Amino acid sequence: MNARLDRLAHSFFRAVTAHPWWGLAPLLLVTLLACTQLPKTRIVTDLRSFIPDDDVYRDYERVQDAFGLRDYVIVGVVRDGGMLNPNSLRYVRSLGDALAGLEGVYRVRSLFTEEDIRSTSSGLRILPFVRDLGAEEVERAARSIGQFPAVQGTLVSADLKCVTLLVELERKVEKREVVGRVREAIRALPPPRGVAVLVSGLPVFEGVLSNYVLSDLIVMLPVVSIAVSVLRYVAYRSAFLVMICMVEVVVVNVWTLGLMAAVGVPLYVVHAVMPVILIALSVAD
Repeated sequence: MNARLDRLAHSFFRAVTAHPWWGLAPLLLVTLLACTQLPKTRIVTDLRSFIPDDDVYRDYERVQDAFGLRDYVIVGVVRDGGMLNPNSLRYVRSLGDALAGLEGVYRVRSLFTEEDIRSTSSGLRILPFVRDLGAEEVERAARSIGQFPAVQGTLVSADLKCVTLLVELERKVEKREVVGRVREAIRALPPPRGVAVLVSGLPVFEGVLSNYVLSDLIVMLPVVSIAVSVLRYVAYRSAFLVMICMVEVVVVNVWTLGLMAAVGVPLYVVHAVMPVILIALSVAD
C-alpha cells in the first residue's frame, strides 16, 4: 500500500514539474474565486457574541423579547449656558425628527416624546414635557423637569446643560451601520453656535471596537510580513525563497478569509490575530 502511494506521489510531482501550469492554473483560479468573496467579509463586534449559547443567554434573550428591550445610541446635546431655551430646543427637536427617520431606528425618546404625568383636581394630566417652543412653555417645562426626578440624569442633566436623545435601535440590525447613519445625520444638521453634540452608547463602543480591529490588521499584517521576510532572507540568503514564502502567505490568507466569507462565517474580535498566525504557519515549511 505504501509503495503504491509513493508511486502515485512521484507520478503527481513529475507531472506537475513537467507541466507547472497544470498545478498553477487551478491554484490561481481558486485564489481569484476567493478574492471575489472578500468583499462579503462581515465583522461582528457585538459583545453578546462572546457569551455562550447556554440557559443564561437564552433567558436573557427571552427577557429582551418579553419587555421589548433594545440597544440605545445616546446623543447628548450640550450647551454651557443651559439647554432649556427655544433656540437650543428647536435644534433638539429637528435632530430628533431626523434621527427617527433613519433606517434601523425604532424610535427616538426625548423631552418632546416622553410624558409628564401630573395629578389634577379633574384626574391625571398626561402631556409631553415640551409641547411647543414659546418662552412661557419652555419655562413651564423647566419647572416640570425640576419636579420630576425620573427624567433628571436620563433625558436631561440635573444642571440642565445637556439634553439627551435616546435613539432606540431595531432588533437584529447591523448596529455599526446604524451608528454610521446617526453620525451622518448629525453632520448634515450642524448645531447652532455654542451647542455641541456628543454620541455614546454600547453600539457606538462596538463600532469603535470594529474600527480598531481593522486598523490593527492593517498595521500588523505588513509589519509581520516584513519581519518574516527579513528573517527568511538573513537565514537563507535567497530573495526567490522569500518571494515564494510571501506568495504562500498571501494565498493562505486569501483562501481562509474568502472561504469564511463565502460560507457566512463572520470575523469576530478574537479573529484579529488569525492572519498573523496564518503567516507563521505558512512559512513553517
